[in-house]
Amino acid sequence: PPPPAGDADVPAEFGEPCVVDEDCAGPDGVCFEDACSRTCEAYADCPDGTTCGAGGDRVLCVAEAPADDNAGARCINDDDACVGGNECRSRGPDDVYAYCSGGCESDRDCPAKWFCAVGLADPDHPYCQPRGFCDPCNVDDDCRTEYDDCIAGEDGLKFCSYVCDPDPSSSSCPVDTECREVPGHGYQCVPFAGGCTGDGSLCQPCRFDSDCEDGPCLYDRYAQIRLCGQDCDEDPCPVGYDCVPIEGQDKPQCYPRVLVAGRAQTQACTRPSGGGLTCDPCADFSDCESGQCIRYDTGMYCGADCTDTDCGAWEECQAFNNGAFHLCVAYNQITCGQYYRCTQNCDPETDECDAGNCR
Repeated sequence: PPPPAGDADVPAEFGEPCVVDEDCAGPDGVCFEDACSRTCEAYADCPDGTTCGAGGDRVLCVAEAPADDNAGARCINDDDACVGGNECRSRGPDDVYAYCSGGCESDRDCPAKWFCAVGLADPDHPYCQPRGFCDPCNVDDDCRTEYDDCIAGEDGLKFCSYVCDPDPSSSSCPVDTECREVPGHGYQCVPFAGGCTGDGSLCQPCRFDSDCEDGPCLYDRYAQIRLCGQDCDEDPCPVGYDCVPIEGQDKPQCYPRVLVAGRAQTQACTRPSGGGLTCDPCADFSDCESGQCIRYDTGMYCGADCTDTDCGAWEECQAFNNGAFHLCVAYNQITCGQYYRCTQNCDPETDECDAGNCR
């Protein structure tokens, strides 16, 4: 029979009854939920039937969740694909990442490498979700592959990262992150903010709505990152952001400008569209306030949007892309260099400007 709980002369072994940590054998023995457990750093540290996970405020060997062969099955918005109390969890119409999952109260109700939290598929009720980049974790084994580690951010929260190539030309990290050498973990992707939560302002990284000040925590399913939004139904967005409807949100949100025509969708909080106006040089659309970088004979220059506003001195409004948008360009076919001489040397109220010369 097991030794009586609290008998200091006969320490209790793993799984035997206990009252306090001192009742349990071994230097790592702890009493958790009235039974002896032990601390762990990896799944392999725990006996069969248990896994290394959160035990209160410690990382311990805790009971594994019952096997669920249907959890994680692809359903692509097809509820009939999910059985045993699972539902199809989707981030939007035709979400190719949609999967079957059930409700939960804690990580211990979920399969290995999964966690329990509210999410975009159900913002009101927690459900089991496979861990991805920036999701909370306890040990390295929680994360996607044997090379992706559980690391601590500058916000003090641990998160699953991705292993990466430190070569600057590599694109092995998600948008708005960089490849850093993390002591004890090699090279891992880390958000520029230093962790998966920021200061709560627009476009800072987040995990939940409570991490953000002026809007919800939005999920970009193309970039597979989360970022703070900002309601814009009444106030305009900062330069470089568009006010757009977001599925599942009651109010439109400020979002890094997206260019779709002829290019892949791109959003970047660390480089939303810049403030370039008429004839400011640009390398691509993201340098311009309008989101439009125009190729001239002498180079690439921004055009200011004139869909609803007038152009300034020595500018004229022209239609582009069969009238899809209207931009201010240098007037009378002068070059951008000549346009700059006009703006620097001429008085818009009294002077004419011919090829950059005032008269």
